[in-house]
Amino acid sequence: MGIDVGLNHFAVLSDEKVIDNPKYYRTMEKKLAKAQRRLSRKMKGSHNRGKAKANVAKIHAKIANQRKDFLHQASVRGQEL
Repeated sequence: MGIDVGLNHFAVLSDEKVIDNPKYYRTMEKKLAKAQRRLSRKMKGSHNRGKAKANVAKIHAKIANQRKDFLHQASVRGQEL
């Protein structure tokens, strides 16, 4: 079995099955931008800024976890995706 990893698709297998790139960042981009705008409006050192900062970090962590989960599923199941 051969695997071609590319830019347009996540991978193309030798039996011509295509695994598409899920683009998790692009789907969460609006939510992240809104959270970052809210963070930028907060006064430095305030408790509300800390909450907003935690919210932005939570969104970044979610994107990272989605990517890791996809990679894990792709490596375990391979052809099923």
